[in-house]
Amino acid sequence: MADFRDALRVILIHEGGSQFTDNPNDPGGATKYGISLRFLLGEGVDIDHDGDIDADDVKGLDEAGAERLYSAFFWAPMHADSFVQPVAAKLFDVAVNVGTKRATILAQRAALVTDDGLLGPQTIRAIIGTPPGIFIANLERVQTDFYEAIVEKRPAAVEFLEGWKVRAGCSLYTPCRTCLWKGRKPL
Repeated sequence: MADFRDALRVILIHEGGSQFTDNPNDPGGATKYGISLRFLLGEGVDIDHDGDIDADDVKGLDEAGAERLYSAFFWAPMHADSFVQPVAAKLFDVAVNVGTKRATILAQRAALVTDDGLLGPQTIRAIIGTPPGIFIANLERVQTDFYEAIVEKRPAAVEFLEGWKVRAGCSLYTPCRTCLWKGRKPL
């Protein structure tokens, strides 16, 4: 069974940890620990319990709160406990970056099954049945293709493309330069 907390460490590296950002070109809006205002609004999560969901909720998020949100809204829906650690960590990271439905579609493409966006038994079996290194390499490829398609549709997103590509190439087998800089070692 995969270790959520180990995978979470990678997420927090990729997402900038406790740094609060609010880039006008980022459709997620205000973000901290990788949790965006758009996500909180979409899920109806009022962090500060003041009756509205706004940038103050993002600012008020602490690491423990981010951990709970990641577990409930990304790790569990991706059935990450079903996979070996490198696959679970990669699926989790993709889900955090593009959402669970899109991550499922990309995973299905990587596992060569119908990409219906439903992470059911057939998809889980296909992912488990693909050697981890091959699955991750396939997922990195389809993830990169997805990011390039975003930039084609929304040229202002080009500022994120290089970082997205670095992240797409990151796994527990081949950590990205951000992870290596933070001291993470490959398997």
